[in-house]
Amino acid sequence: DTPFLREKAYPFMKMSAEFYLKKLQWDSIKNEYFIFPAQPYENPRTNQLKNPITDRNVILANFSFLIKAANLLQIDATKIKQWQQVIDHIWPIPYRTLEGVGEVAEQAWYNSDSIFPSLKERGPWQSHMSAHTSGVFPAGLVGMAQAGTREFKAMVNVINNRPEQFNAISPEPIVAARLGMGNAVLRMMRQGTRRLQHFPQGLFYNIDHWYNLSSYMDSIKRPDLFAQRDYIYDERSKYPNGLPAKPFIQAGLEPQSIYGAAVNEMLLQSHEGFIRIFPSVPDGWPCSFTLLARGGFVVSASRSEDASITGLHIKSQHGNVCRLYNPWPGKKVVIRLVGIAEKKVPYKAEANGVLSFSIPAGAACFVYPQNQPAPQIKMLQGVRNEAPKCFEEATLGKQRNF
Repeated sequence: DTPFLREKAYPFMKMSAEFYLKKLQWDSIKNEYFIFPAQPYENPRTNQLKNPITDRNVILANFSFLIKAANLLQIDATKIKQWQQVIDHIWPIPYRTLEGVGEVAEQAWYNSDSIFPSLKERGPWQSHMSAHTSGVFPAGLVGMAQAGTREFKAMVNVINNRPEQFNAISPEPIVAARLGMGNAVLRMMRQGTRRLQHFPQGLFYNIDHWYNLSSYMDSIKRPDLFAQRDYIYDERSKYPNGLPAKPFIQAGLEPQSIYGAAVNEMLLQSHEGFIRIFPSVPDGWPCSFTLLARGGFVVSASRSEDASITGLHIKSQHGNVCRLYNPWPGKKVVIRLVGIAEKKVPYKAEANGVLSFSIPAGAACFVYPQNQPAPQIKMLQGVRNEAPKCFEEATLGKQRNF
């Protein structure tokens, strides 16, 4: 949508870049830009920090997309050079190796150029926000295409060692999906649902530590699981200032949004410039979907329990070139227009396992391995709820009381 890019998106992106250009300072000794004072995302401890990883990743993502957009629109040649100069001289990631964990990306630097947080200050709270993994999401700088790189491995280490009791407002399930860690996504969504899905209509709470209001917090094991919902039913639950908890309940939308996005990312990804199907599905999951991919492609696919792909159907909305990561690595495929049995679509096999091809706007095609019959999309069928659904401590729906 070129008019939208020119009139709406590009000006907004450019204003964001101008904000950063005014904040950036130049270190002539290190030959790099820096920001001070600052703080990483969701960090209330101090704002007297230098070079947060969140700002670094946002700058790299936004400036890169601005250069691409400016070249498409054939404008701002001088700005392109300025943005590229920043990209080429951005500060480094604050890597640190933790015992029993491996190398991780930390949040920022102190002004003394030591890594924040210090090992003495480091605690579980530093692992439940998105600062460490913002390069994966939302910045989109790291994904499955970068598997094996230093930054990719550091992100995986963060996900693998994330404390299970911290779930609220943390997009790590989306991060795990973009890293291809389907089992980790499922684990985190289970942990979050157990702690945060408090209300029978499906609404979640935004905070993990609501068990602090429970009268029984000190007398039971794992209050983070078993006392999270006491404030709903126990009128003795009070805030530290003495006000009762029950009338002041904050139902949140953040966990639902995170988990909904994570499920989509498990099934389909298209942010890397090509389409991946089932990139991050947990072991043993049969599943099917119809989702819209970037570039204007409606993708439908199904997968069996043994991970074999039983169907792949792509419809083009705008006639753009479709770039698809081959779901059958190492195998040649057939791309056939729907409704025209003998009309095969030629494609180019790129070195990175991506297949590129074009079909007309409004047309659709099946994709399947060579020497195999044309696939069928097997859509899973849902069952109407006739009773509440229960999962550990969480319940969706209410029992009938009549």
